[in-house]
Amino acid sequence: SQFTAKVLAAFDACKIPHTCFFVSPQKAKRAKEIPSGGTLVPEIKITLKTTDEAKDKAKDEAKDEDSTILLKDSEHILEWFNEHYKMADADTLGFFPTPEASVASIRASNGLLAGSVYFYNWVYNDGYERSMKVSVRRFLSIPEWIPAFVTSAPLDMLVAGERRKFAMAAARCTKLTQGGKPLTHADDDKVRKALVEELTHFQTLLSDVSPYMMGQTKPTAADFSVYVQLERLVGDTGDANIGAAIPELKEATKDSLALLWKWHDGMRKDHPIQFKGKRGVEGKL
Repeated sequence: SQFTAKVLAAFDACKIPHTCFFVSPQKAKRAKEIPSGGTLVPEIKITLKTTDEAKDKAKDEAKDEDSTILLKDSEHILEWFNEHYKMADADTLGFFPTPEASVASIRASNGLLAGSVYFYNWVYNDGYERSMKVSVRRFLSIPEWIPAFVTSAPLDMLVAGERRKFAMAAARCTKLTQGGKPLTHADDDKVRKALVEELTHFQTLLSDVSPYMMGQTKPTAADFSVYVQLERLVGDTGDANIGAAIPELKEATKDSLALLWKWHDGMRKDHPIQFKGKRGVEGKL
């Protein structure tokens, strides 16, 4: 998910050692592999190789055994590492240099931008065809020689429940419908207008004199949160190679959001999202 991508990009930027464990798409089996049984929210198992005093600092975290703690939710994970993980050349990782960084990160992960990603990847038909439908086809290892029109209807039926779920999630995050009514394909104009306004807000956190948000010299949690959401709209989510849902957005706003796209290009270059080549059993993420 984009939330796992957020953690991976942040860890790679700070050279935090980690390995990944990919869970089953089957709900019953997945529930045995990770405590929550979820799919979107990343979970991480941390082995504490420190003193008893350091372990006491984590006493409020959920523990599965004495020497490990379990964390879930991308924001919570970055907060924990920002507080506890020390780098040789800095006091903290710099994910939350100011209170504003936390506010912006949460807004990008839980608000209108996140809801727009749900909408354009799952609800809006054109975006769904470009992104999640292609990803599901690839995940099921459907041979390339089988024409897409042959598998189109069965795939749509297979993920119909997920599309309904994300239509509700999109409405909840964007707050663009009354009474929690799910968003539909027909809401494109309304969502797109709100999305551009939201991206304009995030652009105000950038400047020509700094490569990162809020004038920082290294990426903050806000940078990673906005970055991974944009990847699902106009990028490819790194080596996950998930198709852009609405690639035309970048061209349509190339003038009004020029600074934001310049920053996005810089994040793609300096902090590519990497899922592959990290498989392991320790430090599950």
